[in-house]
Amino acid sequence: MAYYSGKHGNIFIKSASDSGSAQAVGSLRNWSLSQQMAVLDTTTLGATDRTIIAGPRSYTGSASMLYYSDSKSNVELMVENTFPASSQSNNNGDTFGHNNEANQVFLRLRLGDGGSSPKDIECYCYITSFSVSCTVGEVVTAEISFEGTGLPTKYDMF
Repeated sequence: MAYYSGKHGNIFIKSASDSGSAQAVGSLRNWSLSQQMAVLDTTTLGATDRTIIAGPRSYTGSASMLYYSDSKSNVELMVENTFPASSQSNNNGDTFGHNNEANQVFLRLRLGDGGSSPKDIECYCYITSFSVSCTVGEVVTAEISFEGTGLPTKYDMF
């Protein structure tokens, strides 16, 4: 029997349009994933009991990481896909406010057991929020939230 701990968790990220491999996000504190399914009400007039059918499924998640400076830091990996470089050269003219759209990203959420068979969830999503917190006496942290699009491409957690 293998136990899993946060010590062996990781996230890998790459832009969905990149052909290369996903890069590990360093100095990760935690990640979480939540799956939901909406229900559609099919109750008719005169019915005494509510009836429902399965509706669309969705998943959201978040991660917290320690901010560090490196040639390809964890925060840079997240921000370059959330806020891609501007497509305009100045703030004057009719293109003001029309910048590059956010990139869809590929994420691999991993649980390791210290052995050679980690458990992964792989999905395509958008990073929907990004925040940085600076507190006296603590290391600077960055938080992200993401929302999935489509069915996860790999799900072998269980």
